[in-house]
Amino acid sequence: MGHVLVLGPNPAIQKVVKIGGPLVPGSVNRATSSTTGVGGKGQNVAVALNMLGVSTVLAQFGGGDETGAKLMSLLPCETDPNMFHVITSPTSTPVRTCTTILSSDGATEVIEPTGAVTPEDIDCLLSRLSGLHPRDVLVLMGSIPPKAGVDFYSRVAVQCVAKRTRVVADIAARDQLDALLAACPPCRSFTLKCNVGELRKITCLPDSDLHDVVKAAFTLSPKLSNVALTDGGGSAYYADSAGAFKTISPPPVEAFRSPIGAGDCVAAGLACALSRGEESVEKAFVYGLAVGAASCQQESSSGFDAAYLAKLTSNKDK
Repeated sequence: MGHVLVLGPNPAIQKVVKIGGPLVPGSVNRATSSTTGVGGKGQNVAVALNMLGVSTVLAQFGGGDETGAKLMSLLPCETDPNMFHVITSPTSTPVRTCTTILSSDGATEVIEPTGAVTPEDIDCLLSRLSGLHPRDVLVLMGSIPPKAGVDFYSRVAVQCVAKRTRVVADIAARDQLDALLAACPPCRSFTLKCNVGELRKITCLPDSDLHDVVKAAFTLSPKLSNVALTDGGGSAYYADSAGAFKTISPPPVEAFRSPIGAGDCVAAGLACALSRGEESVEKAFVYGLAVGAASCQQESSSGFDAAYLAKLTSNKDK
């Protein structure tokens, strides 16, 4: 069993509000329920990895006020510290709140702006990471806070990547991805995990055939070894630098409740499989898709329906 380091520089407190009918803009929409949990892409991945039984370290910026304390209270910090550990650089700005509105006609996400971090905040986090031994899997999730600099992820990689490390990057900003690929030390594999729309933006090919978009992605750097793409509830796609391109049908979702956080759970499942020694990134991605499907069975953005995941994986093994 390997160890995973998750970078979640943009945490959130996630509020889920459910209304009984369709969402009506410009009108009063009365909620039937309201829950609060952890949010943020990296935080969602870390919580899902914890549910999967993977030894996980989560590194994040966190508000130095009551919002930071609230975020910590929502994370599974009561877990064995050998299995779940949080490294936080406190900031002077509060943790943002993201609100999901679940209605009969879909899910609507309202995301608060992120407060800026200072050079001192960044140095603090990097210093706290410096004592870690290199992880088997490094997961880099989502956008970075304002003023963090496009080289934030690359600075982390220089510190935390070893030859045995499997890197999973869910990064949609081209400048950040370019900086990361340029600086990343040699590693066992480097997988770009994003959705189809994000890859089209990264490659500046909004209307091209998807095969051409994927080929363009591999021209970004020879360090990029694999691309794992989701497309909402549609097909998923896997490609590698050797020229493979495969269309994958995600598992069915029997009792759909919310899509929020499903992509993060896909990343968690991918990282989980790699940490357990799966050599094939494609097979690890397929497992990730099962975790993502299981996440759609619940309203929380940071977990999944464990019973349904077991059902999906047991059916696959038969």
